[in-house]
Amino acid sequence: MPNIKYPTGQKPDLDNKNQTSKLVKGHARMGLDLENDVIKSCEYYLKNNICSIHKRPTPIQVMRVDNSQKNTNFIMAAKFSMKSTTDFVGCYRGRYIDFECKKTILKYFQMKNIGQHQIEHHIKVKMFGGICFFMIYMAYYDKVFLLDSKYIIEKYKEDDSSAMNLDFFEKYGHEIERGFVPRLDFIKIIDKKYFKKEFDKNNPAI
Repeated sequence: MPNIKYPTGQKPDLDNKNQTSKLVKGHARMGLDLENDVIKSCEYYLKNNICSIHKRPTPIQVMRVDNSQKNTNFIMAAKFSMKSTTDFVGCYRGRYIDFECKKTILKYFQMKNIGQHQIEHHIKVKMFGGICFFMIYMAYYDKVFLLDSKYIIEKYKEDDSSAMNLDFFEKYGHEIERGFVPRLDFIKIIDKKYFKKEFDKNNPAI
């Protein structure tokens, strides 16, 4: 973990509920930062003809539009029409890819941070032969992991609501290499975990 200089000179106690609630407010954009890094990485992959993965739009139901001549079809009111499933979807080497981004500022990741509908969605994805996983940013350790959904599904089926600590992610997950371009090179992990050989543009489905 990088050496961080705190204003008080002391490292915050993340097990303290009062301190944690303050940190949550200060880190409210962490999930958006992770999402943005994934989006930028996907843009790089697409530009270089590696894969096509995109942020899934949140489904909304339009309630009222402005049909005036000045603002043609401008949405005045809308609501979420249903629960969104997962964040990203696409195709790589002939396989369907589906994953969700999550974050935690604690020393562990809690199962309650994952929606039941997301787990059930990934159960179906696996049933149909797709690749699905969770990308989880553990801000306390400043590490991003790719965790195959089977470990989340197993806990869900066993009605296990326990939290997963760093040891769990280091044992069952894969830390994603971070850089400038791409920012999060998660395709390297997918190659290693789900395919027999590294990506070859001449034979992309091998």
